[in-house]
Amino acid sequence: RPHRAWRGGQAVKTILLVDDEPDLTSTLKAVLEDRGYRVETCSTGREALACLRDSRPDLLLLDVMIPLGSGYDVLDRMRAAEEFATTPVVLMNNVHPPGDRPVRWQGFIKKPLSLGAVLEAVEAIIGPGEPAERSAH
Repeated sequence: RPHRAWRGGQAVKTILLVDDEPDLTSTLKAVLEDRGYRVETCSTGREALACLRDSRPDLLLLDVMIPLGSGYDVLDRMRAAEEFATTPVVLMNNVHPPGDRPVRWQGFIKKPLSLGAVLEAVEAIIGPGEPAERSAH
């Protein structure tokens, strides 16, 4: 069950982003936070399960090609853990997943990423974020 952060009385949806490309991670984090999501990040397969337990995300954006365990390894271990068996996952990679793997993810985005494709996938799976109210100056 996801942990909830709150903003102005509204629950904020949490996304865990697992990717080892710092420029991409910082860009995606900024764009998603601007759309009202809380974003936690980690960069290796080894960190991913600990990050999952700490952040209890509503959605996992998972790069397939990460150090210390592939995204598929993370997905396999995650699905074996009852607490994360149903957490939605969007895989990211420069090649489509092989057809011989069981499909245990809710979305796939081909790299190089389009910000529009990421936002579309996120909103389709967990709905829109809760943008902070902007103060008029």
